[in-house]
Amino acid sequence: MNSQAIGGIRYSTSLRLALIACFTAANVASRLLLAPLFNIKPTTFLTAMSGVLFGAPLGFIVGLLTMLITDLLYFGAGYWSIATSFSMGFIGALSGIVWFRRQDVGRLELAVGGFLLTLLYDVITSIATLLPLVKGFEAAIIGGFIGLFIPIPYPMGPVHEATTAILMATCGPPIIKAIRHRHIGVAG
Repeated sequence: MNSQAIGGIRYSTSLRLALIACFTAANVASRLLLAPLFNIKPTTFLTAMSGVLFGAPLGFIVGLLTMLITDLLYFGAGYWSIATSFSMGFIGALSGIVWFRRQDVGRLELAVGGFLLTLLYDVITSIATLLPLVKGFEAAIIGGFIGLFIPIPYPMGPVHEATTAILMATCGPPIIKAIRHRHIGVAG
């Protein structure tokens, strides 16, 4: 059987592909179905969970593919697709680095971590998408923060962070327990 070690755990190639496909498909579907609700999506949550459950490499691939596929098929690809795809991949990888090997990850830790990861994603993508449009890095930083926190129609940044934090705290632990109970994604 063809397998590869990820974080010291051996995954068959077919299992790795299935995990990537399932999490990416769920992410793409959720992003498309909830498109009318700005920044109220489980995209960051599902990407982070893929990193938590299956490690940094799979988390990165799920995040990258999610944003790339949805931009190419629905939202329209542009220079921002590079920023959003790699930033979401970074969130998946960072989640894997922080929580993949951890046992008994608490709800509060997941909520705070999910909030901070989403804030990081929002700040990086806001600044990166403004860089070609404004003069200077400082203007992109200021514009990025203003865009995240001005309440039109609501403060999109805090809503995105809060949504992810709530999902991480409420849905994260049962999902982690269910997947790890089946010895998928953990050394055993």
